[in-house]
Amino acid sequence: MFCSCTDALIKGEKGEIYVPMFNRVVEYTIHLENEVMQKTYPIEGDDMTLEIQALINHNQSTHTLQDSKKLQETIERIREEAK
Repeated sequence: MFCSCTDALIKGEKGEIYVPMFNRVVEYTIHLENEVMQKTYPIEGDDMTLEIQALINHNQSTHTLQDSKKLQETIERIREEAK
């Protein structure tokens, strides 16, 4: 599965995330103990400016400020538990 210098494999206690072409993420696969999920995010354009705009447009339509706050709280909790 992990096959080139642009692939990423993130391993954790409950599974792993495989990202082909981590420098231009258009898809990734989450492998959990009893489940495999494939996610795709088509990127509009072929340069960084259009990629950033596509991400902004996507995030504005799917994530709220409350989502961002929950994510921040989760990151802080994980950071504290890791100490």
